[in-house]
Amino acid sequence: MTLEEVRNEIDEIDTNMKPLFLRRMKCGKHVAEVKAQTGGDVFVLERELEIIEKRATDVDPEIQEEYKTGSQNASVMLK
Repeated sequence: MTLEEVRNEIDEIDTNMKPLFLRRMKCGKHVAEVKAQTGGDVFVLERELEIIEKRATDVDPEIQEEYKTGSQNASVMLK
């Protein structure tokens, strides 16, 4: 693959991820609204780390740490 082809593939992936990203943001906002009404903490680090660990179990060990770091960064960004 040429560099341009790889970049085009990344652009296509980003385009496909956008609706899911926006959907997740909407869900996160709803969670924050519910927790504001019930007095719960909006962001619970232990829960986030547990979820990320569980999702990382089937990721190639060579990139598993990068996956977890990226997931943690996305969680922080979306909170």
